[in-house]
Amino acid sequence: MENKFNPTSIEFTYMLSKHDCFRKLTGKCSLQLTDSEKKRYTLAERTLTEDDTYWDFEANSMYYCPLLLKSIQNKGMQNSIEINPHSCGHYSFSSGQHRTCIAKTSGIQNIPANIHKAWNSECRVCYFKKKNYIFKVKNWLGKTKEFVR
Repeated sequence: MENKFNPTSIEFTYMLSKHDCFRKLTGKCSLQLTDSEKKRYTLAERTLTEDDTYWDFEANSMYYCPLLLKSIQNKGMQNSIEINPHSCGHYSFSSGQHRTCIAKTSGIQNIPANIHKAWNSECRVCYFKKKNYIFKVKNWLGKTKEFVR
């Protein structure tokens, strides 16, 4: 069942990696780069043309999320995100990680979502905080925030 959903007020567990997220690759969100940072990263990518869309770039490109945001602003979100709530209070995705992260980062408060039945389990981040020694140390050092936003 499709609902309107406010991603700015919810915490999500993302499963993005350096292969599909500029922030995971560089430590900086492409939606929050300064002009000087954009110039520096532009040297590593091809020149953006007026006709380019997010489909023209890899998901970890500096241009991918800004162009997807532009598409969402111009056309709206074409497909619903698919999310599952967990017993720990976090949500995980079947579809729509980039769109949700972009909406959350940009302050878009109303996106179409199919919210599936709640799972009677913790998300992977909460589970690993309890079960995995390395993850426990990372959590203690505040290094697990990259997985929950």
